[in-house]
Amino acid sequence: MGNTGAITGTTGGSASAPLVKRAMVIIHGAGDADPDYSAPMVERIKSLINSPDAKQFDRLEVLYAAVLNSPDWQTARTAQSARAQFASDMFIKTIVQENMATQTAKLPIEQLLGNLFGGNSLNAIGAEIRAAFLSADNALDALAKKITGSSLDEWRDTILKNPTVEDVCFYLDNAGFRNDVKATLIAKLKEAQQYEDVILVSHSLGTVVAFDVLNEWTDPQLHISTWFTMGCPLKKILALDKALNLQPNRPNQLNNSRVSRWFNVYNSLDFVANPLSPTFYANGVCDIFVQPKVPNNLDPIVAHDYYANDNALKLIAEFIQTL
Repeated sequence: MGNTGAITGTTGGSASAPLVKRAMVIIHGAGDADPDYSAPMVERIKSLINSPDAKQFDRLEVLYAAVLNSPDWQTARTAQSARAQFASDMFIKTIVQENMATQTAKLPIEQLLGNLFGGNSLNAIGAEIRAAFLSADNALDALAKKITGSSLDEWRDTILKNPTVEDVCFYLDNAGFRNDVKATLIAKLKEAQQYEDVILVSHSLGTVVAFDVLNEWTDPQLHISTWFTMGCPLKKILALDKALNLQPNRPNQLNNSRVSRWFNVYNSLDFVANPLSPTFYANGVCDIFVQPKVPNNLDPIVAHDYYANDNALKLIAEFIQTL
């Protein structure tokens, strides 16, 4: 297997030094991504920049979906190992638990108790609790129904409509696929080193790929002025690593001093993302909360689409304008 040459979609970049001095390297999240998927995002960012000079940067796009969509890897993904399937289940349960914690924190205590127990008597409440806690899955299912309004199976159905979780766990579990995906980003970062300034923008699973590549990078010439992670699941990934021994060598910090600044963009409706500063405090990562593109839409898949979220893109545009 292997398709390490599947890299596409660039503007600028040549063997000689480019006239434009800055490049933005972009790596997408899980699932399919068409060539030039990042073009609308970059055009929107440029439209939000007032300075003509700041608008001048090239787009270097990583398309690792071409690796995932190769016939061999599609076959391997369909036949994911039992460990990857178990990891997917753990990932989904973590998502449900975090959502319950968020919902619980928002509810007044009277409403929370009403959701949990309704008008039942104390005896009925005690029996319901005992029945719910016959197993951990039963307990999670019962609490999910009470607090979020959806059962564990309904959560699975919602989340797995989007390939994020399965693709993440395939990347974690399959070393060959992981190496092929990392090779696409490594090649693009090497190409970007001809520029004076490099900004790395990564989304979802792309943030995990970037984290792995940056930690393994040994070339002293690497320079990345700024790294943006959007919808980043690294907190969950480190927990899965620890629980399942998926990648025992993955460090719990970014060990690359050539990355000058790290901004983590997230919103609380995103089922994948977490604030990272509590986990990566030693790296000085700056968490930045942004409203979802449709604040009243509770769809977690919509919340995860930062490429179309003007609040996130304005943030990147404003930063570039300060450089």
